[in-house]
Amino acid sequence: MWLLREKTIVGAFVIAVAVLGVLGAASYRTTQGLLDAEALVVHTHDVIDSLDDLSTDITAVESAARGFVLTGEQSYLADDSTARSGIEQELANLQRLTTDNPAQQRMLPELSRQLTEKLALHEQMIDLRRRNDPQGAVNVMTAGSRHRLMADIQNRIDQMQDDETKLLQARTAAARDDAQLLTGILIVGSLLSLSILSAVFLHLVSEVRRRRASELRLHRVNQLFYILSQCNQTIVRIGEVAPLLNKVCAITVERRFFKAAWVGLVDDETGELQPVASSDDPSLRFAGPWMPFPNGGDEPSFICNDVASDLRELHDREKALRQGIRSAGIFRLHKFGKFAGLFCVYAADPNVFEHDIVALLKEITDDLSFALQNMEHERIRRHAEEEVRHLNQVLEFRIQERTGELAKLNAELEERNKELARASQLKSEFVSRMSHELRTPLNAVTGYLDLLAEESAGELNGKQKRYVGHVRTGAGHLLELVNEVLDLSKIEAGRIQLYLDWFNAADALLEVLASTQPLAATRNISVEYVVDQAMVIYADRLRLKQILYNLISNALKFTPEQGKVRIEFTHRDDSVHISVWDNGIGIPPEEQQAIFDEFHQGITTKGVKEGTGLGLAITKRLIEQHQGKIWVKSEPGSGSQFTFTIPSPPVRAAGAEV
Repeated sequence: MWLLREKTIVGAFVIAVAVLGVLGAASYRTTQGLLDAEALVVHTHDVIDSLDDLSTDITAVESAARGFVLTGEQSYLADDSTARSGIEQELANLQRLTTDNPAQQRMLPELSRQLTEKLALHEQMIDLRRRNDPQGAVNVMTAGSRHRLMADIQNRIDQMQDDETKLLQARTAAARDDAQLLTGILIVGSLLSLSILSAVFLHLVSEVRRRRASELRLHRVNQLFYILSQCNQTIVRIGEVAPLLNKVCAITVERRFFKAAWVGLVDDETGELQPVASSDDPSLRFAGPWMPFPNGGDEPSFICNDVASDLRELHDREKALRQGIRSAGIFRLHKFGKFAGLFCVYAADPNVFEHDIVALLKEITDDLSFALQNMEHERIRRHAEEEVRHLNQVLEFRIQERTGELAKLNAELEERNKELARASQLKSEFVSRMSHELRTPLNAVTGYLDLLAEESAGELNGKQKRYVGHVRTGAGHLLELVNEVLDLSKIEAGRIQLYLDWFNAADALLEVLASTQPLAATRNISVEYVVDQAMVIYADRLRLKQILYNLISNALKFTPEQGKVRIEFTHRDDSVHISVWDNGIGIPPEEQQAIFDEFHQGITTKGVKEGTGLGLAITKRLIEQHQGKIWVKSEPGSGSQFTFTIPSPPVRAAGAEV
C-alpha cells in the first residue's frame, strides 16, 4: 500500500512535474506570444498615429496657406513652414514603420507624389499673394482640382488607416486569445503569469484609449477644417452682407458641432447692435440670442465654457440655460479698425471652446471682418462712381460753354495777332529807314571829326582836341547803336542774308583780335586762343567775325585790369564749338537768360550800365540764322563762359585759306 501510495505520490509528483513543465512551457510560449503581439500592436498604433499627424499637418498647411491668401498676414507662413517640416518627418516615419508591410510600402510613393503636388499648389497660392495678386491666389485656392487632390490625399490616408486598423484588430484579437489562454494558465499555474497578463491587459487598454482619443481629435480637426473651408468659399462667392452672414451661420451649425450661431452689426446711424443673421434654431428665433455683455463690451472676445458654473457675473444666465446653451464664444467684428459687430457661436455641451476651436473661430471672424470691409469699399467705390459720373456731366457742360467762349476769344486773338504782325512789319520798316537816314549824316559827322582830329584844316589847342575827342566818341557810339538797330531790324524783318562759304577759322579770329587788341592793351588783359591752324568753317565769314567781336569785346569790357580772356575752337558732332572765357565779374543766375533779350544791359563792377543792350541779342539771332545755339555758364565773381555752335562738317574745301 505504501508502495502504491509512493507510486501514486511519485506518479502524482511526476504528473505534477510534467504538468508544471507543460504549464511552464505553455506559459512561456504564451507569454512570448503576448509580448510579440504587444510589440505589433504598439507598432501598428505608431503607424496610425503617424498617419493622424500627417493628416493634421496637411490640414495645418491648408489652413496657413488659406489664411495668408485671405489676410496677407505673414504669421500664417510660420505655421506653414512648421507643418511642412512635420509632413516630411511623418513621411520618413511611415517609410521606416511600414517596412514590414509591403502593401503600405506600395502606397507611400503615390501619397508622397500627391503631397508634393499639393504643397506646390500652396506655394503657387502664396507666391501669387506675395505678388499682390489676391484674386489669382483665391482662384487657385478655390479650384476644383485642388480640392480633388486634397480629397485623394485624405482618401489615401484613410485607406492606409483602415488597413492598419484592420491589422490592429487582427493583432488585438490574436492577443486577446493568447491573453485568455494565459489567464487560464495563470489561474492554474502561477501568479507571475497573472501579473504579466494584467500588465499586458492594462497596456492594451491604454493603447485603445489613446487610439479613441486620437480618433476624436481627428474628427474634431475635420469638423473645424470643414467649417473654415466652407466659410472661406462662401466669403469668396457671396458679395452681399446679409446673405453672406446667414450662410456663414448656417455652415457653423451644419455638422451640429455647435448649437447655434448669430451675427449682429452696429447700426451706422443709431450706434446700436442690430441682429442681421442667425442659424435656423427655434429657441433663438423667438427668444433672441443670449448676450453675456451689452453690445459686446470692450473685450476682443468672450469665452464661456460652462454657463451654469461660470463664476463671472453673466448677463441673462438663466435665459441662456433655458435656450439650451451651456458654452459660448463671442467675437468682435471690426471694419476699418473700429468695432462693427459680433459673431456669436453657441454649444449645447460645456467645455467645447478649447484653444484650437477658439483659434479657428477667430480666424473666421477675421475673414468676416475683411469681407465686410471689402464690401464697404465696394459700396463707397459705387458712391464715388456716381459722383464722378455727375461731375463729368457738369464738366462736359462747362467745357462746351468754355469751348464756345474760347473759340470767340481765339477769333479775336487771331485778329489782334494780324494787327500786331502788321504793326511789327511797319515798325521794322520804319526802324530800317530811320537807321539809314541817321547813318548818312552820322557818317558825314564822323568824317569831319576825323579831319578835325588830324588837324588838316588847322592846328587845334588842347581843349579843342579834347572836345573833338568827346564828340568823336559820342558819334561813334551813336553810329554803333544805329548799326545794331539796323541789323536787328533786318533780322526781325527776315531781310538779312547769309553768304556761306569755306574759310580759315584762325585767320578770321586773328582779324577780330586785331580790332579788339587796343581795348585789351589799355586794360592790360591777357588774351589766349586755341584753334587748329588748318581748321576751316562753312559759314558767313563777316557775320561770324561780328559774333566773335561782340563776345570778345564784352569779355574784355567786363574783365578787370590784368585779367584773362581765352578763346577756343573745337570740332565735334558735325559742328564747330567756339567758347569765350573770362575771369570777370560774372553774371547772376537770374540774368543769364535775360542777357540775350533786346536792350538788356549788364552791370559793370562800378555799378554802371554799359553798351546798347543789343549786342548779345544780335549775336544770338545771327547764330540761330546759322542753325546754331548759344548758352552761358557763369557764377558771380568767377567769370563767364559763352559757348556757341555753328553746324559745319569736318571737311577742308578745296581752295580754302589755310
